[in-house]
Amino acid sequence: MRNVAASLSLSLGLSLLSLASAQSPELVAQVPSPTEANVVPGSYLIRFATRSFDLDEYSEAIRAGRSAAAVAEIVGRMEAAVRSDQARWVREIESLGGRVAEQWWIINGLCAHGLSEAQAAALRGMPGVEAVEPNTLHYPVNNTARNATHHNAAAANARVNGLGQTVTGTGVSVAVIDTGIDALYQATGKPNPAYYPGANQANATGGGLQGSRVKALFDASGFGTEDFNGHGSHVAGSIASDHASFRGMAPNAWIVGIRISGSGTSGSASSAALVSAWQTVAAQRVAHNIKVANNSFSGSPSLTDSIQMALDNTAFSADILACCAAGNSGANTASSQMVWNGLAVGSIDKNTLAVSSFSGTGPLDGPITRTYPDITAVGAAVLSVRIETNAGTSLSGTSMATPMAAGGGALLRQAVPAITALQAKAVLLNTTKHTQTSRNTYGLGVMDCDAAVAQALAGDYYTLRMSSGTRVVSRNISFGTTGTRKITATWMHPAGGSFDNVDLRIYNGATLVASDLNTLNSYEKVSFTATANVSYRLELTWTGTAVRPTLDVAIAGISDTPPSMPSLTSLTPNQATNSSAALVTLNGSFDRIDRINLGATQITSFTAVNATQLTFTLPNPALIGSIPVSVTNVTGTSNTLNLQVDGTHPARLVAPPITVRNVTFNLALTGDAAWDGLFLLSPSNLPSPLPGIVNLGIADNFTSLFVLGVSSLNGSGYGTYPFIFPAATPTGSYHFQAIHLNPANITIPLEVSNVASTTLF
Repeated sequence: MRNVAASLSLSLGLSLLSLASAQSPELVAQVPSPTEANVVPGSYLIRFATRSFDLDEYSEAIRAGRSAAAVAEIVGRMEAAVRSDQARWVREIESLGGRVAEQWWIINGLCAHGLSEAQAAALRGMPGVEAVEPNTLHYPVNNTARNATHHNAAAANARVNGLGQTVTGTGVSVAVIDTGIDALYQATGKPNPAYYPGANQANATGGGLQGSRVKALFDASGFGTEDFNGHGSHVAGSIASDHASFRGMAPNAWIVGIRISGSGTSGSASSAALVSAWQTVAAQRVAHNIKVANNSFSGSPSLTDSIQMALDNTAFSADILACCAAGNSGANTASSQMVWNGLAVGSIDKNTLAVSSFSGTGPLDGPITRTYPDITAVGAAVLSVRIETNAGTSLSGTSMATPMAAGGGALLRQAVPAITALQAKAVLLNTTKHTQTSRNTYGLGVMDCDAAVAQALAGDYYTLRMSSGTRVVSRNISFGTTGTRKITATWMHPAGGSFDNVDLRIYNGATLVASDLNTLNSYEKVSFTATANVSYRLELTWTGTAVRPTLDVAIAGISDTPPSMPSLTSLTPNQATNSSAALVTLNGSFDRIDRINLGATQITSFTAVNATQLTFTLPNPALIGSIPVSVTNVTGTSNTLNLQVDGTHPARLVAPPITVRNVTFNLALTGDAAWDGLFLLSPSNLPSPLPGIVNLGIADNFTSLFVLGVSSLNGSGYGTYPFIFPAATPTGSYHFQAIHLNPANITIPLEVSNVASTTLF
């Protein structure tokens, strides 16, 4: 750990670097090596294991399109819950002489100042504390790339969406989490001219501050919102500048500036500021229509780093397309951001399209060595906004590549307002160009704005929901023309160390045509040559342990056509008993089945083995009789086959293995429909034979037999009898048995169940 003097020295060095960049025509933004990583002295991020709420209500409000006031009310309740949940920890920290500076709901944690390393270690060992992390400093890590050679934004901007708008980002806000925005340009008191329509401050039609396209400014660091460093303004310009010399990818988009950097011209930002910034994005999501967020700073490759958890929760719950820099240390990605739920962006040279020498390349450092980056964009010698001047400046770094992707995301989310962040990510990854065999250099390729917008406008994407009981989903696809086809699937996870994996396969009949089985990324992509009018089968397999009961997977490259009508040809076995819990196999034609119908019972927990076979477990107990079986998808319900379910003979009795006095429990009997159960009790498990009449396994020749009562069994052959041991009952073992009989046709000898024993304490 560096001392305070060293920290000030580093900050001063970064300030001088920023000033130098204003004079230099090209500069690679510097990131200290991991061994030089700096921290805020005495400051820690502390996360907790449990809390009284989750983010589901907030997430549902975002996806349901609820008002800004409604979302703000939910945020207010979460903020109040955080204060209540963390009150004990605030007192604990204050008793140690520390001070709580920030409390977060986007992650379950807070930031505390004034703690020693020993005190932090003591907190780390307390029950209920999930993690204690040093409050680390992070560092910054466009436009001449609009033509067909690069990202083809110019062609995308000429397209018209379904609302009759040209696709330039109109109405969509991009949050720029950075060093601030040049919003007090020279003596005008207005944002930099580059952020105005036509780069003209006199054109006050931008809809934001002072008529500009700067929609709002927020302070996540405690040092204001203005940019004294220049990095954030440059990044914002690559997204939404309307300057003739350096027009952004989405020149009509709004910018929401969130400053995370420290005082003065310092380019560094603490972990706490970054967590607060992501929470600000989520809190302001609806009020300012934020749909994309850009963070061009260093970070951590760990899924459980607090910044990455805040990022993942914001992307997952707030429906935000998160774009982050892949880092400027080449193969050393120890300070690169994981960005599991978003896009890690690498840099290419705008002339050769070669990967920049500084660009972060994979595999990613850390326990999850995923391929890295996800996508690439021009990041070398990028011309964009320079603070306090209407002229641009040229900078290089993955910092400069990232806003290219963020701008592309803004175009997609304006082109089709209903497209989700997950779907936009799938489309951007599916339409890349200049793809390479190694994903650890270019990622999935170079972003192509025009191809992405065209695919979105064509509706060639959709989202399907997989369930933990339906781990294989398949659908038939065909194409009208012969040619190369690309299909990408992507998904997200709630923040934390666990993640889901989905395998993607394409079949032609039984022949595997293409597959992507990467286990360490949040996406799969295949490319194959398709023959016109041939029926292919796309198959998704959800592998491993499910993080949540359902998983939404966005697929780009094909449209969402209705599934074909299902049909049944056979079922095995076709006969079972009501208590067998038999595994039943259905054969037929199955395209995206939603449920299995077992009479009036709907079964949603089943396994789709493949497109022609499903399996499910017969409920225990199951309805007795000839039960109609069918399957249903959104298109309709199949034909019906019958499954014969018979009663259980001899009947099966279940009692709890341990019981206590004065507490009611149920004896459960599974037998035959409309039969009765006569429940018996004895302290002895010695038999009581009565030849030709009944043969009990309890009561020692009928010397200690108690008749409890009768219960009628239902249509599934199931019934219960409530019983309670009185307070005076001696401790020991007790034994139950039931006589199972048909009251409409009593036959001799009487049928008896098994013996079920319990220990009374």
